[in-house]
Amino acid sequence: VDYYKTITLLLRRIGNAKAAAKFTLAALTQSAVEANQKDSNASSPPFDGEGKLWTTLFEIFMDLKMWPECYVAAMANPAGTASLSAVHTLAIALFEEGKVEELCRMPLIGGRYINNPPAAVKNTTDAATSSSARPMDHDGATADGAAGDGDKLFRWYLKEVENALLWHCDHSSIENGTNPYLPLYAFHTHLHNHKGAAGVMLRYSQRLNSGENARGNPSGMNPAHLSDVRSHRRALTLAHNSLALLPIDQQWILTKNIQAVDGKDVPIVDLEHLRKQRKALDAYA
Repeated sequence: VDYYKTITLLLRRIGNAKAAAKFTLAALTQSAVEANQKDSNASSPPFDGEGKLWTTLFEIFMDLKMWPECYVAAMANPAGTASLSAVHTLAIALFEEGKVEELCRMPLIGGRYINNPPAAVKNTTDAATSSSARPMDHDGATADGAAGDGDKLFRWYLKEVENALLWHCDHSSIENGTNPYLPLYAFHTHLHNHKGAAGVMLRYSQRLNSGENARGNPSGMNPAHLSDVRSHRRALTLAHNSLALLPIDQQWILTKNIQAVDGKDVPIVDLEHLRKQRKALDAYA
């Protein structure tokens, strides 16, 4: 195994990623052979270096932009934290490459147990997904999609990807009417998560309405430019259309820290509210 790892390192240094992938696979095969030769019971954990080998293979496939192979390497990694981290990286890469359809084809089923972080670290992580950072909770799940089990924490692949993509969107520019949430909207819609799809459009609408992209509108309405108004109206239309696909008793979203165009706090957004907001925007178009 050490021999294959050394050759892999040398091949990566000279830029021969395909050959490096072959040697990494060979190292994984050899490690499996060595593990089978050990006199250990079936419940024994994999040898310490197996997770690192899968991580190396994942990184090589990422360099080659071999997306399905990246997915397989991420899922095959026996180290839960490394597996989730790889899925995060792959999701963001596909998002930035404009290949959301590739992401939609990947079955993000199940999840992994990871070591429960210390309280200080956990509090920092929770802060990133708190109500102030994530003003809407569309599906009733916990903020981070995790479940505790003693010193272990279970995280769902799908929820982790959604959180990673949402964080990426929240930290992307919305200048000149740019809507970075559209790929995430498409992702939710593909999964028939219509409340989630409506929610991300409302999140974009909130950013436009917050004054983040304002340039001095005397009317008091934040999205001053025509491109912002059009983008705002389109976002409300998409949110309306998504909610309209749900059963009548589910055509609403419970919101937190959301303001309407007129600046009033809105605890619940439904179809009627969205129609009123679009009508209010028509006056500025």
